[in-house]
Amino acid sequence: MEDLAHIRDATIADAAACAAVHVASWQIGYRGMLPDEYLDGLDPADRLDFWRDWIGQERARGCILLAQQDADVIGFGAFIEHPELGAAWAMLPTLYLAPAAIGRGTGAALMAAGLDRLRADGFEHVELWVHPDNQRARRFYEVGGWTTDGTTQVEEVWGIEMRELRMTLDL
Repeated sequence: MEDLAHIRDATIADAAACAAVHVASWQIGYRGMLPDEYLDGLDPADRLDFWRDWIGQERARGCILLAQQDADVIGFGAFIEHPELGAAWAMLPTLYLAPAAIGRGTGAALMAAGLDRLRADGFEHVELWVHPDNQRARRFYEVGGWTTDGTTQVEEVWGIEMRELRMTLDL
């Protein structure tokens, strides 16, 4: 059995690796949900500045964690303060894995570490939005205790309209 990935805080030096995982995970995870032409045209270089800026932001509470196997970043998750719902609420705007890391416990390890940090930071609830047709992601979240109230939205994400379903978790 493989060793579990090492979970640690992301640093600006990880921005390129996060951008690469982000694009690869979208190209696999959203195939059939978003247009192939859009997915095939994604380029990690287009997300590099975003990742540098996001990782570099000062946060009083919350974190951006990544999973590393040997020298390779194989996943990441952002566990941050919710900008709209008040001090008791955090949000999980992104949790993605490199395709080779899917199904190996990396996502569960990232989720556990991130939720532990949110609890330690005093959060009581977490919100995320998932594509309603992303059955793999929805099953992952449901196994972890996340629930939906059926609230949906359409948001522009990375230049494309994305349908999303709200899920929440009480910490």
